[in-house]
Formats: sequence, structure tokens, C-alpha cells
Amino acid sequence: MKFDKIIAISSKKQITLPKKVYEELGFTDQVRLVVDDDNSIKLFPVIKEKKSDVLEELIKKGLSGEELLKEFKKREEKE
Repeated sequence: MKFDKIIAISSKKQITLPKKVYEELGFTDQVRLVVDDDNSIKLFPVIKEKKSDVLEELIKKGLSGEELLKEFKKREEKE
């Protein structure tokens, strides 16, 4: 998706993403903000894995019991 538009910054120093951008790129309640060395700003949607998908993946890897619980908790902490 290519998009170029000037948007306002509110008095609270906030911006509002255009609805089209928000929906097409899959934004939710969190965004990753990256500022590069050239002062360009990039926003990335934060996509959280469903807990059931994480469990299914770990079980397919052969994890069970304490090992499964430990790895599952490790993944939760990253979110």
C-alpha cells in the first residue's frame, strides 16, 4: 500500500491514522514506533498471536508438561 497525506498533530501531540491505513494495515490497540537515523518515522501494527495458536505450535514441536508451560510463559512475557 502506498499512501501520502499530510495529517494534523493535536494539541496533545497525537496523530490520528486515516481509517483506510488503519484498516488495511491491520492496526489494533498498539503500534510499534521506529525513528531511523535520518529522522524518518515508521509505524508498524503490533500483531499479537492468539494463545491457542501459540499452544498448538508448541505442542506440534513436541513440548509438554513443565517444558510447555515454561515456553508458553516466555512467549507471553514478550507481548
